[in-house]
Amino acid sequence: MASDKADKAMTPLITNPSEPEEAKPDWVKVAKRLFLIGVMVLASFWLVSAIVDLSIFEVYWHFLDNVKARLRIDTFLANAVSLAFLVPFALGVKYYLFSFRNKKRRNAGLAILLTMGVLYNLVLYLGTRNENFDPNGNASKFYALVPGDVVFSDRAGTEARYGAPFRSVTRENIRWLVRIKEGRIESVADPAHHDWFDGVTRDPLLWYYADSSSNFHFFDGPGYARSTGDQLQPVTPEIRRQWETKIREASAGTQQRATQGKAQEDVAQRNRERAARDAADMVRRAGYLYATHLPAKVDFVVCAATAARVPMNIFSAALVKQFASRGKTASNIVFSPAFVTEGAFDSFFAGRGGADLQDMPVSTMGNKLFLARMSINSVKPGTSAIGLFSTSIIVAFSILSSSDGSVVDGFELKTVGAGTSEADAISTALDRTFELLGQRGY
Repeated sequence: MASDKADKAMTPLITNPSEPEEAKPDWVKVAKRLFLIGVMVLASFWLVSAIVDLSIFEVYWHFLDNVKARLRIDTFLANAVSLAFLVPFALGVKYYLFSFRNKKRRNAGLAILLTMGVLYNLVLYLGTRNENFDPNGNASKFYALVPGDVVFSDRAGTEARYGAPFRSVTRENIRWLVRIKEGRIESVADPAHHDWFDGVTRDPLLWYYADSSSNFHFFDGPGYARSTGDQLQPVTPEIRRQWETKIREASAGTQQRATQGKAQEDVAQRNRERAARDAADMVRRAGYLYATHLPAKVDFVVCAATAARVPMNIFSAALVKQFASRGKTASNIVFSPAFVTEGAFDSFFAGRGGADLQDMPVSTMGNKLFLARMSINSVKPGTSAIGLFSTSIIVAFSILSSSDGSVVDGFELKTVGAGTSEADAISTALDRTFELLGQRGY
């Protein structure tokens, strides 16, 4: 008993009175915590997987959009092709990035990615190798002009063979560059309306060759002349000066030839007009004549007419008889009625027919022209006797030289006659006129 009491008294000295007694574990809480940790781990794996998948899709669609933009293919066709290659691309990425222990799978993923990268770049190359501008309209090619050709490159720099600098293509020069590349250069008929040099680089924009006559022939690209096979040379400022000098000289020569040609044409035109007038005058003069020759040359070639240009053949015949009675020869058959009706009689009468007369064979047929122009002043019944008529006539005479048409003599006779009719009265007056002519020696 004493020992039990002693043990109880020593117990507080051995144990810590402040330590609680050991608690029993709470398995419900532990289970909850383990569940939450598992959910978080699974969520983390799912989130990482989703981020990886989204990243893969984002990269893939970026490449796809680039292909669609550069190749300008239909959206639906591009989507169909992209879906066909989406699974291999995703597998390749996952195999390569997340197959840490499986080396074969990792190598397979690398092979898939390399293959698709090669295909991607080959498609872009084949689809854009002939394009000179990107979808935004920016130049994607550079060019260098070399002898007989143009070389394109996708980067600036210097052409390796000839050392020509690469310059950016533009919308203004691309058509011309393509024609040069295809060998379709064209001749330039008028270099004055074509640019000779690039306004920025001063590169020549014309090529030329000179023929055996030193004439320049220009083309819009390098190459060879089709007619001679000569290689075309790029123009220089000196060539342009020489061409401009030739053009000025040719223009001056053309103008001089044009002036000379105009003068010659004017002379020829005047000659043609003169020939036409001469021919017309010849026909006109020929129309004035009934006869071009007589059996013998006479003293007088006679023609009579009224003041109204009416031929008076009876009066002309009476004048011929008048001259015959005076021992002189005359003819009234030389001139035609046209001589009177077309006005030549009046011109000759006034002494203005010399030019025509010199071209007519009148001088071979008579020594002088005897022209008579009669006008009846009045015809009226008589006042002293019933049945009688009286008339007053005036006859003007012009005697001309048959060689030059000059007036040799000229006078006017006024006579009065009476008769039982108008005709008798006129006949009486004419008889008086013939008497007066006789008094004058005609």
